[in-house]
Amino acid sequence: MHRKLPLLGVVLAAGLFSIPAVFPAEHWAVFTDRRQNPLILEAMQSGDLADALETARALGRREDVYVADILSGLLSRRQELPILFLLRAVFPPAESSRILSERLSANTQGLDELAAGLGGFSLALRREVLRLLRHSGNRAYDGQVLLQAAWLGERLRAQGGRAEAELAGLALEVLAYAESSANPVFLDAVLRLQESSRSAPIAHRAAAVAAELAKGASGNPGEW
Repeated sequence: MHRKLPLLGVVLAAGLFSIPAVFPAEHWAVFTDRRQNPLILEAMQSGDLADALETARALGRREDVYVADILSGLLSRRQELPILFLLRAVFPPAESSRILSERLSANTQGLDELAAGLGGFSLALRREVLRLLRHSGNRAYDGQVLLQAAWLGERLRAQGGRAEAELAGLALEVLAYAESSANPVFLDAVLRLQESSRSAPIAHRAAAVAAELAKGASGNPGEW
């Protein structure tokens, strides 16, 4: 098995496009760079779901972290599970904020597309995207996250304050973003989350975030 790895690298460098037909993408994607992204996307969309998920994991071990064009292609077909696996592989939750910020800055176009589609995703993917928006440190995303905060408040009120696990996770991620932004424009939305939730973790976190945001509310809360 180990004898084949150098051969794969040589063949990929030579640009032989027959590789996807011979080897599953999860076995060769790790040896590629962004030049082979169209091939990887084609393999992820033409194979079965298990292969696509393994390919997404392989991309997390690749030296070249640029995957914005792969994300764009997956988004065009609403392939949420491969997107989720790809995001967790290339931007792992356990990674440091500094490295995540560097990786995200290399994929700004993909992050912009994820932010633009945020309201149409599943709860799990929304939470993952919010995590990345927070680590990007880009305040241009505050508007999209504020819309999510408002949606969450309405959803919680409609459910009598009850929050299933995925909804609670999303609410906590919105609160983490609001806190990291330190933007007082989130204060009203955070207070509404506190008032509308019967979940102790959400209510307690919202109270703490609201207290921090209130410290800056005497400035110019409309500036974002």
